[in-house]
Amino acid sequence: MKYFLLLGFLLALCSCGSQNQETKKEQISGVDISYYQGQVEPKITDYPKGTPLVAEYINAQFPESTYCDEELALLFVANTNGPAMQKDGNGWISKMSLTELPKKMTPWVTGLNAPKSMCSFKSTLWVTDIDAVVAIDINSGKIINRIELDDSGLLSGIAIDSQGILYVSDTLKSRIWKIANGEAVIWDEGEHLESPNGLIIDNDKLVVAAFGYRENLEIMDVSGSLYSLELETKTKKLITTKSFGNLNGLIKYDEEHYIFSEWSLGRIYAVNRNGDSKVVAYGILGAGGIAFYPQEKWLTISRTGEDIVTILQIESLEKLDTQEKQQVKVMSIWNEGRVRSSACNACHGREGESSNKLWPNLRNQHQNYLSKAMRDFKNGDRTHPLMTPIAKKLQDDDILYLSFYYSAYQDKPSGVLSTDKKWQKGKERAQVCFTCHGRNGTSPASMWPSLIKQKQAYMVKAMKDFRDKKRDDPQMNYVLKGFNDEDIENMAYYFNDQ
Repeated sequence: MKYFLLLGFLLALCSCGSQNQETKKEQISGVDISYYQGQVEPKITDYPKGTPLVAEYINAQFPESTYCDEELALLFVANTNGPAMQKDGNGWISKMSLTELPKKMTPWVTGLNAPKSMCSFKSTLWVTDIDAVVAIDINSGKIINRIELDDSGLLSGIAIDSQGILYVSDTLKSRIWKIANGEAVIWDEGEHLESPNGLIIDNDKLVVAAFGYRENLEIMDVSGSLYSLELETKTKKLITTKSFGNLNGLIKYDEEHYIFSEWSLGRIYAVNRNGDSKVVAYGILGAGGIAFYPQEKWLTISRTGEDIVTILQIESLEKLDTQEKQQVKVMSIWNEGRVRSSACNACHGREGESSNKLWPNLRNQHQNYLSKAMRDFKNGDRTHPLMTPIAKKLQDDDILYLSFYYSAYQDKPSGVLSTDKKWQKGKERAQVCFTCHGRNGTSPASMWPSLIKQKQAYMVKAMKDFRDKKRDDPQMNYVLKGFNDEDIENMAYYFNDQ
């Protein structure tokens, strides 16, 4: 579950230069699919030798999850296309044939709010959508039922048994719902469920990939487990005792292995019944839900933070080799942005370092975030007396090159743990930011802004504006409503000092 209602969307991770530095040190066995981070569409086509790529779709819109209906040979992709808990009707689902993959992903069902996970039974596709479970007729594409779950927090994973009984994870409330004959009841709840996320039915067990339990949204530095629950007794059993992080999507690869995604590190893991694990793929900005098509051994991955869906052929978990990351020459694109940046540099500084404490730095940002910000100003979705008239004159090429130019400048976190009391207080309060923006202010998702080394006064004003609803964003307004001025000052101080 990608953006977990956190202090999100102020400012995100440096992409090409510093992404997944630990992978270079560890030499992880698995498929490195980070080639596209920060690059310009249509991305690159020259994959390293041996990459098991089947297809890639780069026109997704915050793809939350993928799901394969084996019997019908269909692939479904849930696109949230907006904030995780905003009922805006912008969410959509695509349907693609797995026997003849299309060249482009297109909407099949629209008008959903923020669709998350999916499962199917006979000719019905079931989808979690914030606080409801939606039934869609696969043949007609029409919504035929909507089951509202009162007192739910955020519905995420969904699974269905052979009798058509649904199990739905409620990650925010750390509970699992059971729906039979259209009636929803709380099947199990509590801290022991560890904020359940991905779900699958495996014989007489419900297998759970947990995000990590937290009593409130400000406690973020926790990990979830992979475990099973007996459907009859609800007895819990850990599948592995190893800690991975914030678990998300989950599938069964074969009789001996499960595969799951981990959101914050952007990795896909395989684990066997003895608890032994290995990395299947890495280099993902926000690893969302996954699916598996056993007939072709295709693993589909929603790369939520990159607006990409990747399909890999994983013929054998034993043959995954370490690969060198592909290097892409981008000098000519960078230079086009440099030429166009003179008008921006007066306020935002050469190389994106602003000279005014109230004006944001543009360095350390993702290309996707910068592009969206400029388009929002251009289209009137955001307004500012200086930015609006400038942005209205920008053409698509200008936005492309400028966003690429500034995103090329990335600072590495200092890694220094300060003993300064204000810094320590800021870190403590900023835990609510860490899942979306990272411990050092670097986010796992390319559409979220980076907080690392951002201007302190700018962050203070932005957070206060969100708290006081002078800027409208349901998640930011909700998360910041409990923060006082001192909290905000301390958090801005902490992220500025990274």
